[in-house]
Amino acid sequence: MRPSELAELLERLLDGQEREGDQARLAAPMPAPPSAEALYAGAVALRRRVPDLTTLPNRTLIDLCAASPMDPARIDLFVGAGILVAAADGTVAQHGWAPSKAGGAALVHALGLPTQASPQGASAALIQCGYAFLSAGAGGSSRLWALAPASPLLAVLSPLVNPARPQCMLVGVADPAWSEPLARALGMAGVDAALVVSCRGRPGLGLGADSVGHRWSNGRLSTFHHLESGATSDGLESGGATVDAARIESTFDGLRGPLADAIALNAGAALWVAGHLPTFAEARRWARSRLSQRVDIADFAPEIEAISPTSRTSPASASTSRRSPRPPRSAGRQSRDPTG
Repeated sequence: MRPSELAELLERLLDGQEREGDQARLAAPMPAPPSAEALYAGAVALRRRVPDLTTLPNRTLIDLCAASPMDPARIDLFVGAGILVAAADGTVAQHGWAPSKAGGAALVHALGLPTQASPQGASAALIQCGYAFLSAGAGGSSRLWALAPASPLLAVLSPLVNPARPQCMLVGVADPAWSEPLARALGMAGVDAALVVSCRGRPGLGLGADSVGHRWSNGRLSTFHHLESGATSDGLESGGATVDAARIESTFDGLRGPLADAIALNAGAALWVAGHLPTFAEARRWARSRLSQRVDIADFAPEIEAISPTSRTSPASASTSRRSPRPPRSAGRQSRDPTG
């Protein structure tokens, strides 16, 4: 699909002026990834309807998300990794566009955290807790999901239209062929740094097998490869939102195993991409170290009565008050070998 065709298709659907066959095109499987230019054109069409959030000017926003429909048989690692990144002094604005009965918003609710449907609520949560999970409504494009809730096209566009406009992103794709055009499109959309990665046909970094993809950093694209040797992916099956939430809570309370390893691996990748530490190896160690301490999920639930314009008077202190001391940082972002 050419860039102009994709943009026009989305505009018609958003305006309620779809033609015969438009919904089928939106929902159809995509045998080959669109070009980076087409993805960017689609993102521009959607972002015209998405109000930007008022966020923290002195913090780097990070998103961890899947750009492929989530496997319902596997636990959603991105939610757990996102909370760990926030606990490790990151500021996380996750965009939960893709619908799921066990992952995304369902898992966030099962963990006792709210999802934010308004820009104001998301901004306040980021300032107060350093973490916000934005529902589809926050993006202003929920009409499209109602038309095609499992659309592969919308799934791959979703990282490009996070209304928080994160500067850094960890994005999972099922098919590694999608990683290069999506990483390029993220760069075209103004993202400073991104890692788009897949492992054994599943989004994100995995255990016991090669994780491959592409990294966008400093205006350049490079390939990425990582093998978490000596690890197993057994034990990452989903038991539904309630069961998965209980397992994540146990992991944050100190239970070790494949789930803890996978959450720390993806959280470390996000911290590295965001420049919190100069190498992937150091960032993984920092994520594991933070996970060895107790992470209280309740710390990332905003106190609604305290959310108001006056709560923004000291955003720097509000965004770090409940979290761990910062890891050692290098001066600025550095581009190094991913295995460090």
